[in-house]
Amino acid sequence: MPVVDLEIANELSMVVAVRKMDHILTTARSEEGNLLSGMAFDRQGNVFVVSGTIRNTKVSGRITMLDRMVKINLTLPVTAIAYQGAAERTIREYLESRLI
Repeated sequence: MPVVDLEIANELSMVVAVRKMDHILTTARSEEGNLLSGMAFDRQGNVFVVSGTIRNTKVSGRITMLDRMVKINLTLPVTAIAYQGAAERTIREYLESRLI
């Protein structure tokens, strides 16, 4: 199965980054409407457990917030292998512009 495995550096402490990510995910669900409507983000401390579907593609994994670093590990189905690179770029660009 393809895996999206990213590390995104930022200048935020873990506590601030968790609050910011909580806001980012909430806002993304309302802004993106149908795209993220099938996704659940369950926060457990500094880790967001991700599960659901995006464009009929099952996604699961974790977003871990650390001091000055966000680690993203998502598993995609084999059928999404052609979109792995695009998914990585989209996630990186989306979060880098918002984690400031």
